[in-house]
Amino acid sequence: MNNFPPWLKAGQNSSIGEIRTKSFLMDRFWVLERSVDIHGADFIIQRRLYEKNILDDQPTRFGVVQSKFSQNDRTNHNVKKEYILDKENKPRNEFFLIIHSGDEEVHKMFLLTSEDIVENFSLNENNEFPIITNRVFSSSKYQIFNRKLALDRIENSIQCAEFYKNRLYVFSKLSSSIPDFDAILPEYKENIEHWFGTVPEVFKEQKQKALEVVLQIEEVHKLYVEFLESVDPLEACCIAEKIEHEFGDYINLPDVFSKDFYYGARNHKKMVENMRNDGALDNYISARKTITNEINLFMQSQQKYTIDNDTFHEITVKYDPANLSFILLTNSLSQIPENNGHKDFYKFLVAKDGYIVLSWNIGLQFIHDGYVSMNGCCVNEIMERIYALKYYEGHEI
Repeated sequence: MNNFPPWLKAGQNSSIGEIRTKSFLMDRFWVLERSVDIHGADFIIQRRLYEKNILDDQPTRFGVVQSKFSQNDRTNHNVKKEYILDKENKPRNEFFLIIHSGDEEVHKMFLLTSEDIVENFSLNENNEFPIITNRVFSSSKYQIFNRKLALDRIENSIQCAEFYKNRLYVFSKLSSSIPDFDAILPEYKENIEHWFGTVPEVFKEQKQKALEVVLQIEEVHKLYVEFLESVDPLEACCIAEKIEHEFGDYINLPDVFSKDFYYGARNHKKMVENMRNDGALDNYISARKTITNEINLFMQSQQKYTIDNDTFHEITVKYDPANLSFILLTNSLSQIPENNGHKDFYKFLVAKDGYIVLSWNIGLQFIHDGYVSMNGCCVNEIMERIYALKYYEGHEI
């Protein structure tokens, strides 16, 4: 192997990278064939939207994926500026770079968006972005730990690119087109819940409210334009009467903006940024899913036991404080007299790096709701405390 000529070794590595990338992408996307690699793109991908046609007036946006293989941390790559930046020098949301390393026993994948490349690498005199492999390998923020979440992020970025491409067309023809209520920057689609819900869900609700306002304004605007364009005073008088009758002296504009939501969304973005930089984001999301599933399984197994007003559920979570990966969860129920137990609905008995014990009064929920299930608030509290212990001071008990 070490005696291979450089050109043969390079060709072999390129083939390995392309095969691994195609296998990864085909789990989620349609991978389009190309006859000539004229633009330097290794793969062109399309979201699986069965109701869409490539010949539609508003065709779906394609994603462009370049595949690279790094034999070691000294193997560097170059990506042309036009693949990364558009004509306004803004990062292209639909471009992705995937770098592979390792042999058949241990191999790793790294995903970089155009925004990652712009923020962390500098354009050289050849109008190329040199991708320093050592810098990629040394930062866990780029490594793919969860294939599904990585594919989600690619798909969300392409969806965002579609929204930017079509938004002028959509909003100039409100009467015939409905905006994409699900369009949101990819980082806000990370599966993190807050006390107010999830950022995409609340943002969608606010967009729907905003559309109602726009439609009202659009209708009033349409009537006033008809009035201005009218050459018949009688006809214009009827139009003015219609405006008065339907809308009165003012339009009641509902609130479509919330300060609480603003600060919640800002905090969400900061959480994603912090955990991604530490390579902990996928672990955090996976931990929440595991914690929720294990608690619900425990709840189902306890349905046959007597649960009354004094029943408390104690949850113990152990995790790696460095990367937030889940280790162990234990559940237990106990009957605690009111004078010996806490009166709060839930309370952290222990909260320190890598170890959390939360107690909550499951009996109250059972009595009020008539069934035993995990209260979502408690999961949110556990996950928020895990995050706070790593990134904020003063949260240990």
